[in-house]
Amino acid sequence: MSDPPFAIFSGQRLDVDPARGLIGECDFILAATPKIPALQAPLMTIVEAKNHDVEGGVWQCVAQMVGARMFNERSGIEGRAIFGCVTNGEVWQFLALKDHMTLIDQRRYYIDEVGMILAAFGSILGRHAAASKLA
Repeated sequence: MSDPPFAIFSGQRLDVDPARGLIGECDFILAATPKIPALQAPLMTIVEAKNHDVEGGVWQCVAQMVGARMFNERSGIEGRAIFGCVTNGEVWQFLALKDHMTLIDQRRYYIDEVGMILAAFGSILGRHAAASKLA
């Protein structure tokens, strides 16, 4: 078990606002909670880049991050940045959604930098754990 705990969901639907088109299946969702049968906030989204096109997956990731933010808010977790990642398995691009601004990490991480990729995920989980202790 990791500290802080997290769960990975694959192929989970995140239907939060059909009127705005925020519906559909996510490639992967990372939740800062122990593994349980259902999604529980806070969430982070991970998008599988189609045809190795990481840039092409950025907008899909942003839409899923907006959905994750709405899911988190409905669960009583408000005001936190939402994190996302687009990957083709070899290249990893991290994003953050804070208020109404999307921030894209200009640095891309490559599979031979697996320690840096894991550190990025660890940092995100650590932020959620620290914010939970303050709440």
